[in-house]
Amino acid sequence: VERKHITTAMERAHRRACSLIEANLASWTSHTVIIVDQSGSMRNTDTEEGAARADIAWVTIAKDLVAKLLESGQRTETDVVSIIGMKTTSTPILKLRPTDWQLYNDIVDLMNETRASHHGNYGNALELAEELLGLNPCDSCALQLIFLSDGRPSDSVVCFNSIADLSSRYGRRLAVGTIGFGSNDFTILKKLAAISSSYGSMGSFQKSALDRKSLSEAMTSMSTHLTSTMLELKDTGAGRMRKVRKVRRDPKDAADGTKVDKKSWKWYTVEMNDAYRVRWDSRKMRWVPLKFQSEGTEGIAVRKRIFGEGAERMVSKFREVDKYGVFIGPKLVAKQSRYENEVGVRDLTMFHKRFCKTQQKAQEFASKFNRVLSELKGIDNTVPRIRFLECSVYIVEEDGNNGTQSSFLVEKMLNPVLYKKWNNNAGYVRPSAQTRNGVGSDGGLPKIKEEPEDDDDDSADVEYVHIRSEDVPQAFSCFTYHYSKRKALVCDLQGVLTTDSDDAPYPIFEFTDPVIHYHSKGGAANVFGRTDRGKRGQMTFFKTHVCSALCQAIKETLWDGQGHARRLLAPLARQ
Repeated sequence: VERKHITTAMERAHRRACSLIEANLASWTSHTVIIVDQSGSMRNTDTEEGAARADIAWVTIAKDLVAKLLESGQRTETDVVSIIGMKTTSTPILKLRPTDWQLYNDIVDLMNETRASHHGNYGNALELAEELLGLNPCDSCALQLIFLSDGRPSDSVVCFNSIADLSSRYGRRLAVGTIGFGSNDFTILKKLAAISSSYGSMGSFQKSALDRKSLSEAMTSMSTHLTSTMLELKDTGAGRMRKVRKVRRDPKDAADGTKVDKKSWKWYTVEMNDAYRVRWDSRKMRWVPLKFQSEGTEGIAVRKRIFGEGAERMVSKFREVDKYGVFIGPKLVAKQSRYENEVGVRDLTMFHKRFCKTQQKAQEFASKFNRVLSELKGIDNTVPRIRFLECSVYIVEEDGNNGTQSSFLVEKMLNPVLYKKWNNNAGYVRPSAQTRNGVGSDGGLPKIKEEPEDDDDDSADVEYVHIRSEDVPQAFSCFTYHYSKRKALVCDLQGVLTTDSDDAPYPIFEFTDPVIHYHSKGGAANVFGRTDRGKRGQMTFFKTHVCSALCQAIKETLWDGQGHARRLLAPLARQ
């Protein structure tokens, strides 16, 4: 493997970058900590290339996590890298290094400068990784932990506490990727990734064959996770990284109990904290008062640790309570901005208002879509419809009577086990698969099959084009684009498919937190918030979207044979 020639200018730039990393922690864009197994088995030369396993690992890290990303412009000297060699006692091989060509050379040199030997103890390596990731207290830095091993841990008891503590502390800001190199038992690596995911971090496990190509694919997949995190944190308008609020996360399966436990919940009362509820009225363009959801409500409770996190929002468990602190009414969730300087009363204008307007507009589209769906021949009550959750805002005065208020955007809690994304804001479309429970599998659109002219039977032979539940969300996004005359597209569809709704005879996709890409003729940007990417966002969706038979049938309903809009088509209301 050839080293990169380092010029005098590159040497000076490297020294400046090292000094900046040490002097200005806020300048870091990301910090990646890579744990590389250096136990004796990594000396084996059973790879497809005939090289030692450790050498394949070093080459792949150098080429795919440094060189390739430098050449594409996805990483710069403000992206920090640390590498841990995992043995009986783990040590940092490279610590807090800028991503540049000097780092590339240093990793290539590790093929000659390191020697795999002894045992590989997971616990010690994870504790060291936790220490390194905690060196920068700035909450604007994207974090990644990559753990590569070719076998099971040598220590008898693996400390899962480190990965749980890391994930609870950093949540979605941390991407955890474990890689099983070879064909050994990787149960522990899979569990590490699963624990990370349970706390809201981007946990993933990849299995790699003993060859450079397979390991390269795994490493590349890991690097895209960090890139996504960096894009989320970047404030494109201000040109800086946004700071994530300092909060702890609960695992998704944390128990709630039946009443307020003051260690885990914050309790506000109507009398002491002047708690009340409002909703956004799109017609009156203002907040209007709203009753509590349950009779006998004397206060509200918000869990101190969050249990969910998106690109823009943090989600906490939320309940209405009686005067004794007993939970009453349905399980709810409270959403607040994920970032500092966007929490408090300002949420009403900066966050909650925008969220409510977007979700209500998405519901307007859903109502029209459901109407069109019901009018299509062959669509029965096995085919799901779409609904966006109703949201409201609870406002309370914080303790201390100093006039400080907090506001919580609240909606129904969806089952976190069944929660899925059907598409996102970056062109992702959930892979189609047969629905396990058969919902929607019998729905079908009639397709007339032409018969030969000399056929004596004048009756048409009908061939049904079957649709699946997974077709419906993608068709909805496609519908919004055409229904709005290409002005808007609703995507980032996430939620649950409810098959036993009390208020509908058909299954329902219950969605929340959508994105609307709005193309304004006047050039207005971010009409529906920071995630609204306008025309560019619309085009990103159609790069991966393939119209289904359901999409085609809906478009035929909206347009006549000459391409003219039917009466059903109406322009968007003024924003």
